[in-house]
Amino acid sequence: MPWPSKKLVFRVHGWLGLNLGVLLFIVCFSGTVATVSYEIDWLLNPAQRASPVGLHDTSWDQWLAAVRLEHPEAEVISLSAPPTEGWAASALITYGQNYLRYVYLDPVTAEVQGTFSHFNVARFFRSFHKQFYIYPGQMPHGVYIVGPLGIALLLSALTGLWFYRIRVSDLLPIRWPTTKRRLWSTLHRAGGVWGLAFSLIFAVTGIWYLVERVIVDADLYQAEAIRTPSQTGDNVESRLAVPLTLDESLSHVQTTFPGLDIRSVSLSQNTERLTFFGQTDAKLVRDRANFAVFDRASGTLVEQQRTSDLTLPERLAHTADPLHFGNFAGLSIKLLWLVAGLIISASILVGTRIWALRVLGRPTERRMGVRSRWVMSGLVTLPVLALATHGSIVNIAPFVAPLPEMPVAEASGQALSTSPPLAFISGREGSAPPRGQSHPEVPPYVWLVVGAFVGITLLISSAWVYWLR
Repeated sequence: MPWPSKKLVFRVHGWLGLNLGVLLFIVCFSGTVATVSYEIDWLLNPAQRASPVGLHDTSWDQWLAAVRLEHPEAEVISLSAPPTEGWAASALITYGQNYLRYVYLDPVTAEVQGTFSHFNVARFFRSFHKQFYIYPGQMPHGVYIVGPLGIALLLSALTGLWFYRIRVSDLLPIRWPTTKRRLWSTLHRAGGVWGLAFSLIFAVTGIWYLVERVIVDADLYQAEAIRTPSQTGDNVESRLAVPLTLDESLSHVQTTFPGLDIRSVSLSQNTERLTFFGQTDAKLVRDRANFAVFDRASGTLVEQQRTSDLTLPERLAHTADPLHFGNFAGLSIKLLWLVAGLIISASILVGTRIWALRVLGRPTERRMGVRSRWVMSGLVTLPVLALATHGSIVNIAPFVAPLPEMPVAEASGQALSTSPPLAFISGREGSAPPRGQSHPEVPPYVWLVVGAFVGITLLISSAWVYWLR
């Protein structure tokens, strides 16, 4: 079978840029911001910062007690230790379905530094980048739209490499181009070469998100934890007289699961069960790759999972996220991912401009092909942008709308388990959260950052429409 000609490869490369370039730019640019979105929240929200003097000077029980004192009517879903020095500890709480809040605490004094909405910069850009804010319901999951763009990015990188090759002169152009089109071409080739390796990483991991979603929706795979033999914790005779506290449970887990650096704990409605997540000596995995389920009523380890116990699909699932966002070796790697994402985003945009100048600048194309190319590009891009806009509005609206009236049972906390001595996790009965009020806990900087992103997206989309005009 003969190799495809350079002319055919070039046409494929250009077709992808002309018809999918805007969507690729939006996905890559939003992912670039998502890479450092947690750091943006930390930088602009003083409540998420803390003095860089130790990470675990205060016990987890004290953190939990401080959250319970500040929000006695809420259910605490999870607690997280500071990811590194200078960061606050955090708790995720809820006042019922869709009323999630983050509570930030000083890790040393356990003082509550602020309570904010679940909607922040990190949440917006992670959801938008991964699925265009389109959640399953009336429409399929947004990953089915974003995932194929990973295939388009991979094809763009491979066809560009096939046509242009890798030349040293493309890395550092010496001669300044004399025409506008050559200038764009030089910048496009340089950006493509510098960002080639990262384009392949982002494309492959992005495609994996699509594969993972297909596997989950088709129910082809269900993860199974490694169960500790004869320690189910369901034997009533083995129960302790007084259930262990959170700190005591954590100490038992660290003894029976050596090498686990606990980063967070999930507090389920079954308040006797605690799920600890963390890191071991394995590299390039998220915290969920290692966990231990502990029954504090019996003092036994119910389930555990190590990275070394994972199958290949499981390992890929837990590796894709840190590799995609550069979240595995500190801030320096994240900044490298940030620069690479900016280069790739700019290269995609410049490539779209080049193809418009090259193809639509020909007299025959102007007479015969402009309308058909506009229709083809518009049929792909405009519906996706419309769905992304609709999904963003629908899912962001609850964070600015007044809180609706809640059912009496939910408002009184009857759905929560409150029998002593377990109430220190689930909370006690109390009044419902304030109703008829807006959500002042969404800081203004969140809207400014999101608004800036929306403005840039609208500007680029308008430029794309003008180029095709």
